[in-house]
Amino acid sequence: DVGGSGGEPSLTVARALPDVHVTSTDLAPENKAIGETRARHYGLANVGFRTADACDLSAFESDSFDAATALYVFMFVPDLEQSARELHRVLKSGAPFVGTVWQGPPDKVPDIFKCWGAAAAQLREEGVLPPPQPTDANPMVLAEQCPDGALGDALRGAGFADVAAEEFTYALHIPGNDPQHACRKFIEGTPFLGTLLDAGGEALVERAAQMTADRALANGSEHVLLEDADPEWAGVDLADGIEAPPRALSFPANTCLWVTAQAT
Repeated sequence: DVGGSGGEPSLTVARALPDVHVTSTDLAPENKAIGETRARHYGLANVGFRTADACDLSAFESDSFDAATALYVFMFVPDLEQSARELHRVLKSGAPFVGTVWQGPPDKVPDIFKCWGAAAAQLREEGVLPPPQPTDANPMVLAEQCPDGALGDALRGAGFADVAAEEFTYALHIPGNDPQHACRKFIEGTPFLGTLLDAGGEALVERAAQMTADRALANGSEHVLLEDADPEWAGVDLADGIEAPPRALSFPANTCLWVTAQAT
């Protein structure tokens, strides 16, 4: 599992397939400990966690994995072609790959990004935030780029065959003690946090979180008990500051491209 963050979909795969061993990798060193804590919660011994860059999987031998996943990873890597080549290198011939990227056009942008995007646009109109920069992270950069487009080309160029993609829509739940807190936690997990801190410090982060939350509630999101929305995660250790019983802001419509391919 490339770019598995704090353990997903690694843990879901490990629970569903107890006879396989899952190697969960992520660039951020702190996610290793988070994943290990969650694995202990579920009593899983068939998953291990490693710190690794999606563009540099040199810690792993060639032809060493039977399958791979990479959910919401490729749109953030600095070198798409290199990451595709590295993934193909470590897979055995015939190994399946499943990945996801956010989908477009604007009417299919995930709910959370619609809300954050509208808040960011208002802050830019006010002159509080600078205009978008070429170096800014853009999670929609690979929208509609598979099977034809940059992502499809990178996978085929790396040696993958049967590259395909279809839309998939699901609900997203972001834990938080109130809607603003949930949106703050979302922002903290993105590169936008640094931009906001540079432009206006903690006060601007809090304002951006409140603006995002206001838009989420106006667009149909609800602040619900996590146990009701996603029972599987209700008892898992969550981010610092989440009060019990944990609650979450629920975003009902998040559309992605579900990408599949096979190593050759």
